[in-house]
Amino acid sequence: MSPFRRILSVIALGAAIVALAVVLYDAWLGEPAPPVVHARGIPPPPVVPPRPEAPAPRAAFELAVLEGKAAIRRGNVWHAAVQGERLLASDVIRTEPGGAAILRSPEGDELVLRERVELEIETLETTVTRLALARGKVRAAAGRTAPPMEIRAGEAEAKGGAGAKFSVYKDPKGSVAVASQEGQVSVRAQGEEVTVPPSRVSYVAPGQTPRAPVAIPDDVFLSVRWPLPTTEDPAVFVQGDAPPGTIIVVNGEEASIEPGGRFRVRVGLKEGPNTIEVLAEGMDGKTERRARDIVRRIPYGPPLEADPSRLYDLPRPK
Repeated sequence: MSPFRRILSVIALGAAIVALAVVLYDAWLGEPAPPVVHARGIPPPPVVPPRPEAPAPRAAFELAVLEGKAAIRRGNVWHAAVQGERLLASDVIRTEPGGAAILRSPEGDELVLRERVELEIETLETTVTRLALARGKVRAAAGRTAPPMEIRAGEAEAKGGAGAKFSVYKDPKGSVAVASQEGQVSVRAQGEEVTVPPSRVSYVAPGQTPRAPVAIPDDVFLSVRWPLPTTEDPAVFVQGDAPPGTIIVVNGEEASIEPGGRFRVRVGLKEGPNTIEVLAEGMDGKTERRARDIVRRIPYGPPLEADPSRLYDLPRPK
């Protein structure tokens, strides 16, 4: 063997002995071993841990039933909804006045949207379904084998496990009501969480924590204080009381209920008789209707009568 090869062999043997000593040192003392240096003085490349796998995406919702008109936003473009089309993550659906829609997923999830609802499908994953309710009321049913379903509305977030059935309503001022029909349902806001048992509803006012759940009434309670039956004013106020979470619609316009349960709506009047209709819908879907006729009379001054004998008189000096 040549002297050069003998030197290389000695260097390689020394490096192996050093590496073995480092391993034994670490195993004996239980302390991190100093970095191993190769024979040529170059440290080995750092070990990069494998990147965690992203949750697998799920199949999209299908617009199974469409009544009236609805629109879907994909990206920044709105288009008329068509029954049978699929909604992907980040899509938004909006039902128009008088419209309704039902969305279904292959896992058995179902979402029932009444009129004037705007709902975004935020996330579709194998571990969770996340939705964002911008306005209106949605009734959700999680499939028996589907992942949990979360619906964010205003400052509140409702969550239902597999097989849960619950409703979420967000009124025009941002108050939220969450009602449970079946299964495990919870609502969280301002860092606090309450469990909503079946046939109970929890109310969340803006900036507040969820209220303790109360029983859903068997009948819709609606009390209306009507204005006078005859008026000369161009508009009147219709006032009343209803439980928080009740949907109040006055002549086609949705009203807001204060935390105490009161509502107040301004209604414009035309000359003559006007029919004012108040429709209330509870969290369980039951409805109650009240109607009253209000007559607007426009006052007129006395008729102007001209004196024919003075039609051609010169104007009086000032």
